[in-house]
Amino acid sequence: MLILISFSSGFSQNKEISKIIADSLDNVNFEIRLIRIASEHFSEGKVIILSTQFKIEKDGKLTDVKARGPMAELEDLIVSKLKSVMVSQSLLEKIKLDNPDLIYALPVRFQIKSESEIIKMVKKDKRKREKEKRKRERKN
Repeated sequence: MLILISFSSGFSQNKEISKIIADSLDNVNFEIRLIRIASEHFSEGKVIILSTQFKIEKDGKLTDVKARGPMAELEDLIVSKLKSVMVSQSLLEKIKLDNPDLIYALPVRFQIKSESEIIKMVKKDKRKREKEKRKRERKN
């Protein structure tokens, strides 16, 4: 996986929230978009870090989403993706949003890959999805 979410950063150390964010960003197409944008300005192998901050509303939506990184285009892409994340009601009850003004802060890290590595990522993801599909079909 190219995007890593730190579980111990920011004002909150909630691992469940970190996992939701990591899962929402764990998408090969999204990762490739990040890599291609960043590779226009940075060399292969470079690790890019963006800092993100957001609040979680009582309905599970992320609001006041902000990102800070080396390129505005990357920041915009991350902000757009995070705004589409929803936290489930069961998790909201578990973390007890007593303080709606709590700011969550998580770094997003990814590494610039070569085109051949991107192709390998895509093929690996395709195999993974096909395997999951076969597994679901066997259950039915």
